[in-house]
Amino acid sequence: MDADLVLESPYRLDIETERNGEHRQQSFAYVFDMLMVLTVVYLPGTVPHIISYRPAKRTEREAYHDWLENDYDDD
Repeated sequence: MDADLVLESPYRLDIETERNGEHRQQSFAYVFDMLMVLTVVYLPGTVPHIISYRPAKRTEREAYHDWLENDYDDD
């Protein structure tokens, strides 16, 4: 599995999070090669530091699909 599939997706949803005072980014994307929504949690920077890479949970998938239907702007 490669987290770049999420980070380079044109259909990526990014959410800023904080945990233990550390600012993180969580990204979601539908990865066509795997036919599923995946998520990556990382520390942003010139070279992102990947903390977690996994399939999205059901509630995360639902939020992602809702975003695609209602808020995604492909312009």
